[in-house]
Amino acid sequence: MNIYIIFENANRELDYKLLLATNLLKNNNVIIGEKNEFRIKLNKLPPGLIIEKGLRKGSLNRFKSWKAQGHKIFCFDEESLTYYNDDQYYSSNCDKGIENYIDKVFASGQRHYKTLSKRFSKNQIIICGIVKYELIKKKFQKLYLDEVKKIKRKYGKFILVTSRFGNINFNRKKKINLSRLVYKDYMKDSKILFKDFEKIPEKLSYAYPNTNIVLRPHPSENKNFWKKTLKDKKNCYTEYYGSVFPWIIASEFVVQNRCSTGIEAFLIGKKCISFDPIYKKYFMKKLYFSIGKVFTKLSQFTKYEIEKKENFKKNNKYIKHYIHNYGFLNSVKIISKEIDKYSKLRTKNINLKYSVRDMLVNLRQTFFGGINAFENYSLHKIGTVDMKLVNNKVKKILLIEKLKKKISINQIGKKIFLLNYE
Repeated sequence: MNIYIIFENANRELDYKLLLATNLLKNNNVIIGEKNEFRIKLNKLPPGLIIEKGLRKGSLNRFKSWKAQGHKIFCFDEESLTYYNDDQYYSSNCDKGIENYIDKVFASGQRHYKTLSKRFSKNQIIICGIVKYELIKKKFQKLYLDEVKKIKRKYGKFILVTSRFGNINFNRKKKINLSRLVYKDYMKDSKILFKDFEKIPEKLSYAYPNTNIVLRPHPSENKNFWKKTLKDKKNCYTEYYGSVFPWIIASEFVVQNRCSTGIEAFLIGKKCISFDPIYKKYFMKKLYFSIGKVFTKLSQFTKYEIEKKENFKKNNKYIKHYIHNYGFLNSVKIISKEIDKYSKLRTKNINLKYSVRDMLVNLRQTFFGGINAFENYSLHKIGTVDMKLVNNKVKKILLIEKLKKKISINQIGKKIFLLNYE
């Protein structure tokens, strides 16, 4: 059958979706593509199984159209880890009635499963965990060896600070109005937190004068704000490219606020500090307390406080509740087994081609950027995706998985790629 995998942010999603793609090939064609381009072109492709990246508002008409064309629809939810509560989840994520057009939805853990169960039937929900976390298990950390070496050559010993304030430090002119009824005090709290958070790199540079401090912005943030803020700060730098995983692996430890990178640092085995002056009112405080130390004051960023061994006692009691594949369970195998049940769907030829127009657009974006602010924002958020990168990633995955079959990869759009066995 034809399997269509949609991604939005290559830095976050491409690696694990290529891992999934290589495990789904068998007798299938797998096409992986960037959401804005791929969703439009899906209307011209033969019926298959679509793996959508999320359940976001505004998806209902698109899902209706796909079902009418004969597609099966499976859905991830990239934001399933840190939603506030069930009301907020459904108010911001799901159109009313969308469950009628989805064949399967993937749950990240028991908490997410219970939330989904309020709208979806048990037969629709597959509890599989968070697929990208397969890549930070020991076996797949090899995927990032070259990138880790490159990062260490450039920065040596460094502390990684990850920012998540795309709702405050906007990377676009038009701001999104978030309903206070749904998001409670989210915006108010974020403004309070960001005011102190931006001072952390400088605090760390005083505590560790011989260690570099690397600030990684959220994909929706204005990275120029951070470059300007850190410009004259000793040993402080701003970087945003590639997956965050090699940056965490290469770092000495990680500092963040209410960010999934804290959980990723814990899973990789790195020390993690959660900075949160209003920590006690945060609904996920138990989870972030369990993965490392919570600092509530900027004055705590001293070498003495940071290196106290008792600050980093870890407790995995809450992890499994949020992440089903924490430990030995393999989410790729769970998903592959479920998709195999649909193997009787016919495989049809894909007629898409990498047109001259697509090539020219890619060249223009590579050398000159976007033609307006929104396109520049989109390009920044999507990240680098090209044939060389996809080929390199797939080769590494095949080596790690010890798969001897050769995979043919063809570019059939600006950021769309067809994979099948030769």
